[in-house]
Amino acid sequence: QPGDVLPMHATASGIAFLAFTEEHIRNGVLAGPLPAFTPCTICDAATLAEHIAVARARGHSTGTQGFEEGVMSVAAPILGADGFAIGTIAVAAPRVRIQKGDIERHGVSVAAAARDISERLFGRQSLPGRKRA
Repeated sequence: QPGDVLPMHATASGIAFLAFTEEHIRNGVLAGPLPAFTPCTICDAATLAEHIAVARARGHSTGTQGFEEGVMSVAAPILGADGFAIGTIAVAAPRVRIQKGDIERHGVSVAAAARDISERLFGRQSLPGRKRA
């Protein structure tokens, strides 16, 4: 619903945001608590850190029923002028409608859309810790 605050550790959007935010924000979330919303929610800081690292490396995150059972999602960060996440863009779908390869394909598309939004808002930029291509 509009205005709802979703948990960073349980959604693709939250993980994408954490992958591209400032270290003190990421560390605050990793310090917990990390409550379970479904049996698939990531509730362990080490596992969450791994998901964040993977999302950062590929430029988008995936979520598999972490917040809502039966829902899969992908998300990518919208970066501010400083190169850190100011928000995310995501696609979520019922798991039963996802075919093999859909998640990666949609993840690439979401990352491209997020890059376009970031560039339209703030110009071309590098990701924090990376050089421009």
